[in-house]
Amino acid sequence: IIFSSRGKLYEFGSAGMNRTLERYQRCCYTPQETNLADRETQSWYQEVSKLKAKYESLQRAQRHLL
Repeated sequence: IIFSSRGKLYEFGSAGMNRTLERYQRCCYTPQETNLADRETQSWYQEVSKLKAKYESLQRAQRHLL
């Protein structure tokens, strides 16, 4: 049993079924892992931006005190 990318159900059988299932798994699961990595990367970029802003704020405060 194979599902299309649109969720339609297809019945399929051949000698290369294992290879077909491996291709399906690579197709379906790789983008999710990539999406997770992209979200983590974005989260780290946001964290770096916050830390840079805090650092600049502290530098301004230090200059004001001197």
